[in-house]
Amino acid sequence: MATEFPGYIAGAIVDKHEGLTIVESRVDEEYEISITAAYSVELVRSQKRALESLGAEDEEPIEIFSFTRNYIFISKPLGDTPFYLHLVLRRSKAVLGLVFAFLKKYDRLLTEAAREWQES
Repeated sequence: MATEFPGYIAGAIVDKHEGLTIVESRVDEEYEISITAAYSVELVRSQKRALESLGAEDEEPIEIFSFTRNYIFISKPLGDTPFYLHLVLRRSKAVLGLVFAFLKKYDRLLTEAAREWQES
């Protein structure tokens, strides 16, 4: 992922109930992905509550994007697993078209890996 996502800073697989980082990757060793990953669990929960308020209890978020002047934060639930992918990209280098394409690519791979890990 670090070589394919333009602007990649860090990524993590996170437990969506507890906000615990299961595995992480970062190109900037100073960047603590586990901190932003733990905070992002609130985004996932808030999105779910927003859907429930619309009467869409059966719907799940596909991706949640947050933009700042310098960063893009992405939280993407991994299928029916209790995990989500949390990515941090440098906004000045990110190309959203590529981000969406690579999210599709990695969604299936990471969901399968999360299921296998959960079963072991």
